[in-house]
Amino acid sequence: MPESYNGDEGNEALGAGLDVMDGGENWAGVNGGWRAINKTRDYIVWALNQAKAYADGLIGSISLSWANITGKPATFPPSAHTHTRVESGINWFGWLGGGVFGTGDSVSVGADLGVDEDVFVGGHVFVPNSTAAVSGYTVAYINGPDGRLSRGASTLRYKNPLPDPDPAAVGNLFPIFREFTMKDGDGKPLFGYFAEDLAADPDLRRFVVYAYAPDDEGRMVPTDLPESIDFIQLLLAQCAQLNARVKQLEEAQS
Repeated sequence: MPESYNGDEGNEALGAGLDVMDGGENWAGVNGGWRAINKTRDYIVWALNQAKAYADGLIGSISLSWANITGKPATFPPSAHTHTRVESGINWFGWLGGGVFGTGDSVSVGADLGVDEDVFVGGHVFVPNSTAAVSGYTVAYINGPDGRLSRGASTLRYKNPLPDPDPAAVGNLFPIFREFTMKDGDGKPLFGYFAEDLAADPDLRRFVVYAYAPDDEGRMVPTDLPESIDFIQLLLAQCAQLNARVKQLEEAQS
């Protein structure tokens, strides 16, 4: 189909400040029509570059928060390949399975650490900036069997009462009194007991705390290796037995 013209051709270009042809151009010589056609094509490229620069400017100025984006999916479908741990050289942190995250390295937290489940630490726990108990306190312990940091549980609602024991009938409550130094200490002599002595005595074995070790899933399970002594239980039992002896002596003298 041949092109049609209405006499307004070039008005938009002229209004935009571009040169237009007036029909009196020399189409044959040096100023032939091919130059006009090439110039028109230059205008087309110029216009496209102008449009691109304008669009780039608009896109570059867009700043949207995730909450303001509409039409986004609630969740993203997982890919076939998933990652269970983050590694950097020999350092790692990641998913161990069974609801447990773990790391073979130190963990440094600059503020509060909120954890809904258990935290297992294979090394030391340092809390140099812990809050001093200036307004009140709760007695806490390192639980002997598995190393848990626990509050005291002295209320009856945590206990199943048994018949009251006869302190004189529980047997020998006084292990061999020892003196020693700690192998990694400062050489100062100390008094105390050896857990192995208590483990060898049927009356005292109940006060021995045995070492725990991680199983194949990283959970702490008991071993048969003596580790420590439940000194609170032992001291309570010793005091009860001594108190019974004192009462017996007082009754004998009255």
